[in-house]
Amino acid sequence: MSLIYRINSLNVIHEVIDGEVVMINLDSGCYYTMNDSGCYLWQLIEQGFDHSQIVSIVAEEFSVSAEEVKHPISIFMNRLLEHGLIVLSDTPALTSPIMVHAKKMSYGPPELIVFEDMRDLLLLDPIHEISEQGWPHVASKN
Repeated sequence: MSLIYRINSLNVIHEVIDGEVVMINLDSGCYYTMNDSGCYLWQLIEQGFDHSQIVSIVAEEFSVSAEEVKHPISIFMNRLLEHGLIVLSDTPALTSPIMVHAKKMSYGPPELIVFEDMRDLLLLDPIHEISEQGWPHVASKN
């Protein structure tokens, strides 16, 4: 059985803008971006593909061998897990994933770029007063 990842929607907000993904981890106050292949992987995770499907899709999409992409993808996924951007899940996607095609680019190992320069400011923001539903649902004050 292959690993299934989900975006940590309780603590992470993200947006794909003009082919670039921007994410904020509301727990850590860090924000992130990725290179082109990382952004492509993020979109595959968002669509609900499991680890082995992601490896196969990337290999096919970029015309490289699965062996060539398997290790860099595993390293990348582990970094996303370490930073709390994704979580492991034991349930497959509720709907059939939709194939996302890579824009015209050559394959390079996926990279996560971490920014901590606004960490203190982001952690002070009242956006952290959220309910278990995640942002933008404000937690009730008891």
